[in-house]
Amino acid sequence: MASPASSTAHSGWAPLSYPDFRRLWTAQFVSNIGTWMQTVAAQWVMLSLTSSATLVASIGAAASLPVLLLGIPAGALGDLIDRKKLIAGSQLLMLLAATGLAGAAAAHALTPALLLALLFLIGCGSAASASTMRQHARLYPSDAAVLTDLDATLRPGETRSVEHSVAVTRSQRTAVAR
Repeated sequence: MASPASSTAHSGWAPLSYPDFRRLWTAQFVSNIGTWMQTVAAQWVMLSLTSSATLVASIGAAASLPVLLLGIPAGALGDLIDRKKLIAGSQLLMLLAATGLAGAAAAHALTPALLLALLFLIGCGSAASASTMRQHARLYPSDAAVLTDLDATLRPGETRSVEHSVAVTRSQRTAVAR
């Protein structure tokens, strides 16, 4: 993997000079946009189903509560079983729940309870895959080499990881979205 150009080696843009990090960042950004669109659409659908402000507000809770409840157990589960299978299974769960959501909406069969249940399942898949994906990236030598090289070039004398950069970027995008 090529080292970043010296002009960006010590800037905040240095991680983007790595093709793998650039692909990861772009994929996460596009995924977040899809999640935001899904949340807005779910709130809009809930408004069309009911005028209850509580049910509309519960859309965010249904998507976020699984991360709070399952984040730590999912990380422990990722340590006990094959991470690739856990990630694939959680992604499959989210795909099936999203497909069920789309199918129920197309069939005009969505109810507030079904909408919240499917969003909760999507949140469960997200909770199961998020912590496991972070651990998975740390364990593979090709990824570790990129992280080590990037850590050395970001800020001399300081340790800063790609994961930290992704976390900061994610929190900044979330703050902008609110």
